Amino acid sequence: MSLIIFIITALLLILSIIFKPRIYRFQTYYIIAMLGAILMIASRQISFSEIYDSLFNNPLISPIKILILFFTMTFLSIVCDTLGFFNYLAYKAVRIAGNNQYILFTILYALICLVTIFTSNDIIILTFTPFIIYFSKRSGINPIPYLIMEFSAANTASMMLVVGNPTNILLSLSNNISFMEYLKNMWLVTTIAIICLYLLLILIFHKALNKGIEININEEAPRLNKIPVAISLIHLILSTILLAISNYIDLEMYLITLTLSISLLLFLIIYILITKKERNVLHSSFKRLPYALIPFLISMFILVEALNVNGYTEKLSEHLSKGCDAYSYGITSYLFCNGMNNIPMSVLFSNVLSYNASADAIYATIIGSNLGAYLTPLGALAGIMWLNILKAYDVRFRFKDFIKYGIITSLPILLISISILFIL
Repeated sequence: MSLIIFIITALLLILSIIFKPRIYRFQTYYIIAMLGAILMIASRQISFSEIYDSLFNNPLISPIKILILFFTMTFLSIVCDTLGFFNYLAYKAVRIAGNNQYILFTILYALICLVTIFTSNDIIILTFTPFIIYFSKRSGINPIPYLIMEFSAANTASMMLVVGNPTNILLSLSNNISFMEYLKNMWLVTTIAIICLYLLLILIFHKALNKGIEININEEAPRLNKIPVAISLIHLILSTILLAISNYIDLEMYLITLTLSISLLLFLIIYILITKKERNVLHSSFKRLPYALIPFLISMFILVEALNVNGYTEKLSEHLSKGCDAYSYGITSYLFCNGMNNIPMSVLFSNVLSYNASADAIYATIIGSNLGAYLTPLGALAGIMWLNILKAYDVRFRFKDFIKYGIITSLPILLISISILFIL
């Protein structure tokens, strides 16, 4: 019964994302997840005591700590973006490129990868997508190569650090992997994936990139308020450094980002009160936080824990362990992302991996959770968000276009990444 409820919930989740992502101002994906969790409880597939233990006493993973870590790190990144820092970087990249699309494409690719590594893929998609569309329309160039590049680069570079994607956080914490241990195992895989993806994108879009760019040289650079931007960047950089050494200073990662977020919040409140400047920065930043992720993630934990209680996750683990861990877990997680979204997949696999999984299985699942995000729009919530932005800006890009580019970009990078992991 628990498996049937889970499958029905996953199918309804997919259908809602495709056909009805919103009802009024409410996003349907988390409502469906909540209804699935309620049905699982009502049918007695899981008890309240088992839910409590899963959420608060789970020795493998704490959903509360994951949410705090993700939201506080996201807050640090969003503040930098709201203050205009990332938009300023993108403007500078355009000016350096001149009228050469290859130079522009390369600079933006490097910039997107770099910013993703130290923030997260969702921040990039929210920030750079409108900029790319605006610039392309002003310059008379095709935005599609840049939009595909942005989305695929963000979901590839996000593999580098544990904070690059909520799925990285979920899967690494559930397997007690520290920031530095994660980096040690993923930096080379991610670097090679980034290089290979760049070469593949150049090959795919070389004809479109041959066209020149029409630049308005009189356009002014975005203005930055240097003091709050500098303080916000210091907080973001400091959080990354402290996360890297968290294992050595015996401090949990969520406490680091929580402390620094409170520190930045207090600074901004004092700065606004004294200077009367940047009055909207906090309102805008808090408004952009993905609050729907809270009921969604907790509901998915309940659904997956019900499968775990009834023995299904152990059966899946036994099945996957029959083959080569790197390929079986990597390919399966990649496909599961597009059948149930990458966050539910990661919640499910965090339990599957608890049955004596190897390091290859863990990191292959992390690879699949990131790269599966750009196979189809169903792979991650970011895909739906990205398509909605394109629609709002009147950029014609269909569901099947996403899948076409997803297959020719994500599948080769997946196989390359898994192979590098297997060799290492």
